[in-house]
Amino acid sequence: MCKIQILVPPGDQVVACGSNATFSVVATNASLYQWQFNGTNIAGATNASLVVTNARSPQAGVYTVVVGDPAGYHLNASATLAFSFLELHMYAGVTIKGRVGGGYLVEYTDSLTPPVQWTVLTNIVSLPVTPYIYIDFDSVAQPKRFYRVVSPDCP
Repeated sequence: MCKIQILVPPGDQVVACGSNATFSVVATNASLYQWQFNGTNIAGATNASLVVTNARSPQAGVYTVVVGDPAGYHLNASATLAFSFLELHMYAGVTIKGRVGGGYLVEYTDSLTPPVQWTVLTNIVSLPVTPYIYIDFDSVAQPKRFYRVVSPDCP
């Protein structure tokens, strides 16, 4: 009797809706493969790899591969398919209501404890419209920031 061994089980997959997910297994002495979805055999899925094409949310769940040999020895391993529907971030920003064509500095500080140290985020040489919204895309990684807008004409 030739014992089989699963050397590399399939890994969990997190994919965007509509993407492909590939599950694969590496086993020694295996000649039979059968993939299952949530405990039910998948017709025709009898290879060491399984590709779920154009994956949709009904296909989220547990994928199990049963590997075997002609003597009837079987092992199985499972992995999960999940979806990342979207990535949501919260950003901070300021609305500038100033003179169109005027110059402005957008600055931030992480603390209002004296002495306050302001850091320039951007130098708006000529305000294109009013109101103008400036978004601090780096703020997603910062737990707290304080902002100010300074006009070089009126320090």
